[in-house]
Amino acid sequence: MFDSNIYDKVIANEALFVQLRSLIDSNQLEIVSTHIQLDELGRIENNAKRESALAVPSTIVPTMGFVLDVSRLDMACLDGGNPEIIEYEQIQKGNLKHVEDALIALTAHHEADVLVTEDNKLINKIKATKTKLTLWKFEEFKSFLDSVKNNGSR
Repeated sequence: MFDSNIYDKVIANEALFVQLRSLIDSNQLEIVSTHIQLDELGRIENNAKRESALAVPSTIVPTMGFVLDVSRLDMACLDGGNPEIIEYEQIQKGNLKHVEDALIALTAHHEADVLVTEDNKLINKIKATKTKLTLWKFEEFKSFLDSVKNNGSR
C-alpha cells in the first residue's frame, strides 16, 4: 500500500511507473489503496499531475475503521477490536489532522504486506505500536522493484 505522498514519486519516474504497471499487469505485484488515498489524489490542483497519480493501478479495499465526515459508508468496515492490530488512537492520538493517516495505517495492517511512506511521524507512530507491518521508504520500494527485475520474481 502506498501512502498518498508516494504517488508523486512514482509518477515522477517514468521507468519505475512502467515497471510497476508491468508487474501489476502480470499479477506479480498488487498495490492496494483506500478511498482515502484516492480522495487525497483527487484534490491535486494540477490536472495532469492528478490524472497521472490516479492512473497508478491499484485494488481498492475498504478502510479498516470508520470515521464520520471522513469515511465513505460503502468503503469502510469495522476492525472487530482485534488486540493484535494497530489501534486507531495509537496513530491518530487525538489530532484530527491524523485521521487519514490512522485509517491508512489500520488498513495497511489488514490488507497489505508493506506500507510505503515518506512520512517519518507516521513511521514512528506505527513502529511504536510494535506491529508486524513492514514499513518502507520510497528508496526501499525502488530497491524491491530492482530486485524483482533482476530476479524475475517476487
